[in-house]
Amino acid sequence: KKAKETLYDCIFLDHHLPGGTGLDVLREIRNTGLKTPIIVMTTHGSLNNAVDAMKCGATDYLVKSMLTPEGMAQSLLHVLRLREKERIQEELTRKLRDTQQQLDTVIANSPIVLFALDQNGHFTLFDGQGTGQLGMKGSEIIGRHISEMEEAIPGVPELFRAGMNGRS
Repeated sequence: KKAKETLYDCIFLDHHLPGGTGLDVLREIRNTGLKTPIIVMTTHGSLNNAVDAMKCGATDYLVKSMLTPEGMAQSLLHVLRLREKERIQEELTRKLRDTQQQLDTVIANSPIVLFALDQNGHFTLFDGQGTGQLGMKGSEIIGRHISEMEEAIPGVPELFRAGMNGRS
């Protein structure tokens, strides 16, 4: 409960706790969606315990008897770097999603036809308010070859061929 109410840079969690295990607490924390780095510490380390801790969402696993100030600092630095990378990734993902929504809005409200073709001349995008003036829906055009559009969009197939040959 405390971990969700307070923002922590990192949580150190003992594997052996009164009335349960640190892994139980770790699962509870991760089930809330909290992404704070968690380092599980134990007196009696084993490979199985380390694997279980990582599967439950631990960021690192340390055996107390092998712990040095340098080792703890290195582990803490590692988890904080990981958390920063995750934060940057989340921010970039949010910005990309926002930009995509803005672009979708612009395209949907533009009185033009915006289209994109792959290198083989097949439509990968066909959108904008101008599609209605052509009597076409983007979903009907996507995947079709540009040569099929000569009648509806005169001259476009030749422009595509010129562009693919390096001419503008």
